[in-house]
Amino acid sequence: MINKDSAFDLRKAYYQALSGITYNSQSVGVYDEIVPEGAVYPVIILGNQISRGERSKDTFQRDSTIEISVIQRYDSSEGGKKEVNDISNLIIARIITSNNTYGFSQYLTGWQVINCEYQTNSVILQLPTGWQVEQNIIFSQLLNQLN
Repeated sequence: MINKDSAFDLRKAYYQALSGITYNSQSVGVYDEIVPEGAVYPVIILGNQISRGERSKDTFQRDSTIEISVIQRYDSSEGGKKEVNDISNLIIARIITSNNTYGFSQYLTGWQVINCEYQTNSVILQLPTGWQVEQNIIFSQLLNQLN
């Protein structure tokens, strides 16, 4: 077995697991780092990743993190965090479906998910045209390489 990085496989699995989320009957777009001009907000962005290799005499493992951001923009002083918090909860429910079941694992070929945890933070930015509200979810997972 050749030791390999999980970055692309993990990103692809998260993209597939998060595609199709709707909020208030509106589809929420999922983008890889860059949101195209003219996109309808709110959006989900697959962001930064960090991966650290571990090994034993029998296996290769990756301790990997991926940052998922939910972003909403408001043109006026109205708005708040509720929308991004609600969408973040939909994301968390899709990624961690129970105490030991992970929704993205069905899309992750060549890797076994040992565990997955998350932490969140939020940011509000003032833009020239209004406000941007972000909820960031950092998922950390230990993956066992299968092939």
